Amino acid sequence: IPMLWCSPAWKGSRIEKTPVLLLDILPTLVNLLGIEGEFDFEGTSLVPQILQQDQSQSADRVVFHQYFLFEKTIRELDPLYKTSARTSTYNYIWDRKKDKRELYNYVDDPFETKNLLKDNRALADAMDSMIQSWLFKVHRRYNPAWKKAGTDEDGEDCKN
Repeated sequence: IPMLWCSPAWKGSRIEKTPVLLLDILPTLVNLLGIEGEFDFEGTSLVPQILQQDQSQSADRVVFHQYFLFEKTIRELDPLYKTSARTSTYNYIWDRKKDKRELYNYVDDPFETKNLLKDNRALADAMDSMIQSWLFKVHRRYNPAWKKAGTDEDGEDCKN
């Protein structure tokens, strides 16, 4: 999704190689408005990139996506079908329903036709580990059905 920010006070800039999320809007606005306080945002402020102060900090940013069916939580079923971790170059996809994993270089293969998983096992394992950590953090925090489906009473991960 293209994200456009405009102000007569800013010199024009583009954030092209950094993956961004809609979750980045609120922390960016809070930063731009100078609102101070303790915030626990899932997103990241894009002010350094917008003002062209620091493009390097976002070069290795990993963003996460999910295909989540909330109605499954009502029946206390695992609501998460697919999830992915995306960098400025790679997209790692885990289809949890089929337990299938895929890795694509979407810069060279924008239609994601060549699965690179077997050729880049170390990268895929690292991205899989990031997804596992992110899922545990986010879904254990916000979703009681996930805790029931994926963790024991002490919050220890019971699933792969």
